[in-house]
Amino acid sequence: MLASVLIGAALVLLAPYLLGLAIDQLLVVQPTGSAWAMIASLAVVYLLQLGVALGQNYVMISLAQHTVMHVRREVFAHLHGLPLAWFAARHAGEVASRLTNDLENLGQTLSQAVLRIGTSLVVFIGMLGLMFWLNPLLAIVSLIVVPMMFGGLRWVGSRTPVLFKRQQADLGALAGYADEALAVHMASKAFGREHAAVEAFEQRNRHLHVSAYWAQAYSGFLSKLMYVCDNLSFSLILVVGAILTLNGKASIGVVITFCEYARQFSRQLNQVSTQISTVLATLAGAERAFEMLDEAQEPDGLIEQRSLRGDIRFEGVDFAYAGGLPVVCGIDLHVPAGQTLALIGPTGAGKTTLVQLLSRFHDVSGGRILIDGIDLRDLRRRDVRRQMGFVMQEPLLFDASVRDNIRYARAEASDAQIEAACRLANAHGFIEKLPRGYHTLLRHEGGDISQGQRQLLTIARAILADPKILILDEATSNIDTLTEVHLQQALARLMQGRTCLIIAHRLSTIRQADQIVVLEQGRIVEKGSHDQLMNNAGAYHSLYVEQQGAAY
Repeated sequence: MLASVLIGAALVLLAPYLLGLAIDQLLVVQPTGSAWAMIASLAVVYLLQLGVALGQNYVMISLAQHTVMHVRREVFAHLHGLPLAWFAARHAGEVASRLTNDLENLGQTLSQAVLRIGTSLVVFIGMLGLMFWLNPLLAIVSLIVVPMMFGGLRWVGSRTPVLFKRQQADLGALAGYADEALAVHMASKAFGREHAAVEAFEQRNRHLHVSAYWAQAYSGFLSKLMYVCDNLSFSLILVVGAILTLNGKASIGVVITFCEYARQFSRQLNQVSTQISTVLATLAGAERAFEMLDEAQEPDGLIEQRSLRGDIRFEGVDFAYAGGLPVVCGIDLHVPAGQTLALIGPTGAGKTTLVQLLSRFHDVSGGRILIDGIDLRDLRRRDVRRQMGFVMQEPLLFDASVRDNIRYARAEASDAQIEAACRLANAHGFIEKLPRGYHTLLRHEGGDISQGQRQLLTIARAILADPKILILDEATSNIDTLTEVHLQQALARLMQGRTCLIIAHRLSTIRQADQIVVLEQGRIVEKGSHDQLMNNAGAYHSLYVEQQGAAY
């Protein structure tokens, strides 16, 4: 690419020189054959310029798109290693904007602006040398407008980076809000908040309008300045050249060559100034994308443990989010392999946090968590999570077929294994009634099947994963009584022989748990079996009686 830039620049410099020589030869009373040879050479040079330009365009676009593809892949892979706290502090739409829009702008700049700026700088330097070689006086006249050009470049260059960075930030904020608003559009309709959503969008839209206006206004000023300088330089060369020609100090061909060089000179500076605006906007966007690469990823352990038994211990576990109050304090628990632990308590008691700590979505602030006697922080995250199964309160489905949604748990699973998992999950019956059975396409919101059916699919997915540790987070909430019966049957099959952690508000669903832990404000206030806790007549007893509507 660099070689082609040098060749292209040499051709750009050679064409005006040959044109001047040809004109001087043609002005002779009887033109010699060398004049026609120069004209032919000029035609060859222009054809070569076209060939080099086409080659440069092809190569640079290829390089740019390959570069952006690799950068986008690296950023996306890096994102998957960032902690949950990083995502919680940002809108998904803003992150997506950095990954797509900002990096796409980088590709456009690499394929166009970088090539043009590089070529222009080489031509600019070569042209200065040739101009002083041909006629120093005309060269000095040509350079009179250069301070004005560079003054404009400096004035604009000192202001536009900040403006373009603000524009990219406002664009990301707008994209983030739009993504969030469209995701919760049903809530907007339900509460009659459509007008408020439009107003909030319009506010961000206006911010983007203002920042984009000033960024484009400052950068656009430069091209107008270059246009004025171009005409001024051209006029000065014609006037001084005419005087030198009349006095025999320069030939007409040299003056024509200088006019061409002056036109090219201004064009190259104008090219640079125009592309600098693009580069500045791209750098602002690329900086936002590369900021994600600078974020520290989750620390990982070194111990490889492909087969866990599922013995879990919490020893003096404390946790607080960055800069926040403690969420859990001094948690001591032991869940032997194959047993079931139920976590109950009011909202904000720390139930979900304990599960997230066990999954290493966060690391403990104090104490430690052991699995099979090994500190969780010493184990590889992938090994631990691959041996965990999750059935959450809100079932997660993808834009894919029923079969592919279930196979997500184990990519190599056969169709027969998927169907067997669905039978165990009580899901096979309703799947067969779908329009295309297991090939029916689902939306990621799962709006085309009921909440209970979605949950049965996630249970089938967990069965297919065959985890050693199972986590159930409000898996039967918001389900009607009849559907809950099917869910409980499926969950009972899923829980057999596995270490299970259950978060539940319906206490009737956890009576058979080996241990029940009552949490309040991040601390354990009671633990034991159902019968033990009922006999204690403490917090669990009160909650159970309240739900049952009668004394035990």
